[in-house]
Amino acid sequence: MGGKGSMKQWKAEGLVNNDYVHFLRGGYKFQGYLLANALINFIEN
Repeated sequence: MGGKGSMKQWKAEGLVNNDYVHFLRGGYKFQGYLLANALINFIEN
């Protein structure tokens, strides 16, 4: 997910809740997008 300190970056981009644990709707959508792309790349290669 980006390594140490990455939640601060996700928060700055408006994707993480104030608790720095739970994502906002946009964060979960972005996670889904990243997962889907990773799976497609894995299957194609």
